[in-house]
Amino acid sequence: MTSLALVDRKYIFEELCELSEFDPQYRQGLYAVFTESSTDGRYSVLYVGETGNYDGRGFSNHHKRPCWEQRKNRNLYIAIHKTPNQTADDRREIESEIIDYYGLLNFCNDRR
Repeated sequence: MTSLALVDRKYIFEELCELSEFDPQYRQGLYAVFTESSTDGRYSVLYVGETGNYDGRGFSNHHKRPCWEQRKNRNLYIAIHKTPNQTADDRREIESEIIDYYGLLNFCNDRR
């Protein structure tokens, strides 16, 4: 299982897989959508979101999917950051921190 560390290793996103193969077994948390860099095989963050229920989120028809498709290099990948004891407000705070850190505002993310 591959994991990626974001925000200077502060948040670990686990279970990296192609978005088309994402089958969440976990209930709530944050998710990050990535693409591979075209030159060095590293992953670049395209989008960060939070949810109280991965199963109900609907990634194949996500409202930001067109942005992800437009900006991907090859494939789209997703990984999750588990937040078992955190509220929706806690998740949104982490989401905002990651968006700010990576400059994702007006990229594929926007403020709520």
